[in-house]
Amino acid sequence: SSYNTEQRSNVWPLGRGGGFKTIQETLKDLGHEERIIDVFKIDCEGCEWSTYMDWIDKGFRQIIVENHGVPTPSGNQSNKLWFQKPLNVSEYYGEFKRHGYALFNRDFHGRAVDLSFIKLDK
Repeated sequence: SSYNTEQRSNVWPLGRGGGFKTIQETLKDLGHEERIIDVFKIDCEGCEWSTYMDWIDKGFRQIIVENHGVPTPSGNQSNKLWFQKPLNVSEYYGEFKRHGYALFNRDFHGRAVDLSFIKLDK
């Protein structure tokens, strides 16, 4: 897993020690390891930036991801609420394209945006 065990937020201050599970653990616990998932919605208050490589290749037919804050290539230490480590968001969005997803909807609300992607290939 690429899960950042040091990830903390105001919402989940204990990080993984506070009850987070990886997508692999969640799929196993729910008995969904070999099933086709039609819609995957993730709203993890900032962990989407550090966990996307764990769930983007699972073959979900649709992904709805609520993005919080915007990382920068050099990191954003002034933003204590959301993801602070360096990340090129072009790489993040490029992974959706590389895995056969296309953006079909966006919904801005408050400090976040829901982005809806649909898988174009089988």
